[in-house]
Amino acid sequence: MARRSSWAALTFARSVRDAEVEGVGLLRRLELLDAALELWRGPAFDEVAGEEWAIGEVERLQELRLVALERRFDTMLALGRHVEALPALSQAVREHPLRDRLVGHHMLALFRSGRQAEAARAFQAHRSRLGQQLGLEPGIALAELDRRIVSGDATLLGEGSAPSSGRSVRGYRLAEQLGQARSRWCSVLRSPPSTARWPSR
Repeated sequence: MARRSSWAALTFARSVRDAEVEGVGLLRRLELLDAALELWRGPAFDEVAGEEWAIGEVERLQELRLVALERRFDTMLALGRHVEALPALSQAVREHPLRDRLVGHHMLALFRSGRQAEAARAFQAHRSRLGQQLGLEPGIALAELDRRIVSGDATLLGEGSAPSSGRSVRGYRLAEQLGQARSRWCSVLRSPPSTARWPSR
């Protein structure tokens, strides 16, 4: 059984590596990442999880799986498949709520789907979790993405995105959240914007 796990681990790592080769197109990259993630069947080396030699390898493979998952969502966003990606992104954030990159992909997919206020709320929820659990703030790139989403930055929109209203949601417009005709503003404390940039496409 350990031999079978070793084969699957090697194949998984090779597929992830091949997806990052320079010149690989977006569709081919997505195929390779999908094939790699399809190999994942429960915890790595589950049958020998108690063995001391396996601990480091299990941690390495688990991190590589999360990196592959993040790259898959990045590729889907680049292909304009944000609506398709949203359900899996929501699930991934629930399972790994402290990863900036996953949260950023989720925010961007929401924004491109015309759900600007939800994207802004996702950042605030992530910021609260990080502060409460780790005593940390979100990274510079994620804070910059939030600033651009809140300001309705149309340069974040990709192929197939819902049209942007161009309006700021600082404080969140309840009319947009609830579909009401009249607006009511709520104050939201925000940190100063940073200079880091999240990819626009």
